[in-house]
Amino acid sequence: MKTSTPLRRQRGISMIEAMVSVVILSFGLLAIAGFQVRVLASSASANFGDQAARLASDMAERIRANPYASGRPGVSFYAERGDWGAPGNKPAPDCSTTSCSTWDIGSFDIWAWKTAVVNALPEGDAAVFQEAGQLRVVITWQDNAQFVASPGDGSGCPPSSTRSCHRIVVGIPKP
Repeated sequence: MKTSTPLRRQRGISMIEAMVSVVILSFGLLAIAGFQVRVLASSASANFGDQAARLASDMAERIRANPYASGRPGVSFYAERGDWGAPGNKPAPDCSTTSCSTWDIGSFDIWAWKTAVVNALPEGDAAVFQEAGQLRVVITWQDNAQFVASPGDGSGCPPSSTRSCHRIVVGIPKP
């Protein structure tokens, strides 16, 4: 009979050890799941940054391809018409299917670019600013990124604690 009592105690200790092991394993799995969620969020943020860079480059190429879209030397039509805000209605004529003047191409470029920004980025917005003979193409979107525009950083990005921003500087093309 003395041999059966220690066996019962040993079985109880093994059960407690198993339960503690399951709890420790559960915490480890929860930590791994949390890490996976953070990796996925960072991946989405990086993807938005890549898309913003691609869209900014697209606008820079549109500006370079249409150097005559300016009525005055040193002034860009793209900066005059490409301020913050929604893309608006599709301009007429549709320059993707018909021949257009340089002004019409500029209007169509801005509309197509802003539409692409809105469709590609969450709460995407874009603008083109002119200063000192250069154009600043700026794209901003809603993001949970760690690095966002701070007030007065001189980048042309609107200050926000939840929006990311990408900008590119383009020289005003000379026709």
